[in-house]
Amino acid sequence: MSSVLRTAVGKKLFDSLGELLVGNHLEQKELTVSEERHERYMATCLVTWCFDHELTENTVAGNAAIAERHFGYNASALNAHVSGLCREAHNNRDLRGRFMQRIDTDDADSLEHSSQNQLVHDFGAFTVHRSCQPCGGDGRVSCSGCGGNGKRRCGSCGGGGTHTRMVTRTRWNGRHNESYTQSVTETCGGCGGFGKVVCTSCGGSGKQRCRACDGHGRFTDTTHVKAIAKPAWHVPALSGLSGAALTHALRRYGPQHARRLVPLELAETGYNEEDNWVVHYVGEAEVVELDVGVKATPYMVASVGSRATSIVTPPIFDQLLATELARAVSAQNTKRLSGRQARRLFGEYCAVPVLDAGLREIAQLPKDRLGDSGAALQKVAGGFISADTSAAIGKSIRKVLDKVSPANSKVAWGLVVAIPIVLGFAFGADSFYMRTTLTAGSVIGGIMLGVIAAVLGALIVSPAAWALSASVSAVARRRVPKSYRQRGRNWAPLKAACLSGAVVGMLGAGYGVLGIYQWAPRVRDAAAPAANWLVQHVRPSSPLHVLGTYWLPPVVATMPVVRPTEAEMYRDIQRLLIARGYLRGQADGNPGPRTQAAITRYRERQHIYGPLSTEQLLAHLRTH
Repeated sequence: MSSVLRTAVGKKLFDSLGELLVGNHLEQKELTVSEERHERYMATCLVTWCFDHELTENTVAGNAAIAERHFGYNASALNAHVSGLCREAHNNRDLRGRFMQRIDTDDADSLEHSSQNQLVHDFGAFTVHRSCQPCGGDGRVSCSGCGGNGKRRCGSCGGGGTHTRMVTRTRWNGRHNESYTQSVTETCGGCGGFGKVVCTSCGGSGKQRCRACDGHGRFTDTTHVKAIAKPAWHVPALSGLSGAALTHALRRYGPQHARRLVPLELAETGYNEEDNWVVHYVGEAEVVELDVGVKATPYMVASVGSRATSIVTPPIFDQLLATELARAVSAQNTKRLSGRQARRLFGEYCAVPVLDAGLREIAQLPKDRLGDSGAALQKVAGGFISADTSAAIGKSIRKVLDKVSPANSKVAWGLVVAIPIVLGFAFGADSFYMRTTLTAGSVIGGIMLGVIAAVLGALIVSPAAWALSASVSAVARRRVPKSYRQRGRNWAPLKAACLSGAVVGMLGAGYGVLGIYQWAPRVRDAAAPAANWLVQHVRPSSPLHVLGTYWLPPVVATMPVVRPTEAEMYRDIQRLLIARGYLRGQADGNPGPRTQAAITRYRERQHIYGPLSTEQLLAHLRTH
């Protein structure tokens, strides 16, 4: 092998490859090299500077004019002046002298400035005044409280100017004194009989300060003009050893980091046909290619520079991690990963150096990058793994970490929010308890009540759920070393808890509808034994006693009543139909043809369909 590796860079590349691969189901003797290719050639990179303008506009109320740069109220003159400065920023080469000199002086270090726009010349800021439209430049507008006349209606007398009150007096009727009442009209003391008082909003002036301009009557528009240079990074295609890979790497690294690959130096500058300034950077690229064998499978790797930075990275780990990949794909098809399986996979991953590093890297990802598990694994693998493989194994690592080092406890959240969510279900179902028929309003109201009760309850208890989740997950994370512990994300389950509450609240409303038609036992009736036990065994001052009293059915909370006869119920129905104009005559309790016709008209008007007992009809008439 020593006879094959002729250069120090080639040996460094092979050694770094061994450090990365050996130990990952690979022994040192299974990593071989059959040929080395080495070449030095010049690499050229270009930064094209396009000169443009940058405008920053700002508006303030009042006078913020800049001396000797103010255009009064002449906005057209300001626009013309700014347009001229913009053309000058595009075309005036004299303005660019200082910027170009700075690039020449910095030499290769000027690449660090080539990743963002650079200031070429600052023309300064210019101002112009603009009148306020709502107040017409006066700074004051008509008072909204009095309409501009300075007076408003007296609140004491309503604008009449007088008060009328009743007084009790006595008089002699010839035999004795008698008392009588008499209305007396008095002048209003608040307005003196005028019916108007001074407007308190404007103090009687009829004017108020204009809110748009804060009373200044004008605005100052400021325009700041700068000449800037915009860089564009370009790498022409290279034709040397692994030229395409090096070209792609230089383009990907950009001007800030390109010198990690090639020691670039400033070579020449000049203008192109579009009047853009082009800066040429040239450096000698030292490229090494190695034909290596991994368990007798041939691969070609390449690096550039004295640091042996890899630019050709075949997916070697796809072969070495084939077993882990198969398990990851199998785990994706499994709905739920058990704790025992997670601990077993965690131990297996820790035994493989690249996956162990991936565990540590993925565990430290912030919450806004939780989906970047595959990219994190590619980073620790040095790029020697395909995107599909890294994504599959990365997802498996994320599942394992969520089990052995959980960021939160969904069980803790479920235990805390279960009670308010169940109460939301009960409230949604109970909203239909006293109803005998359904309307669109009652259904919507029941759904809203159940959803609001469940979601609001979940939000109220969420701090307790967060605290319990934080405690439980912190204890669970201590089972693994510190470098494998995820950051706490104990508010993450709140969204799922609220959505679950909303769904359960809607299901509660649906259950209440079933209870109306006797297709399911009503919640209040089913809870009667528990509610009755609470009322009898809990102190009256306890909240549980109040809860039990609320859920007692009416038949338990009140004295039993005598059931009215059929004739009495029809008599009440006839009275209500007569009061609503559906029936004429007397209420005699006889359900004759006229009464039946009136009932039919009422049902059609109320959109009541299906069978309806006499009791249900009477209850509907009394409540609608």
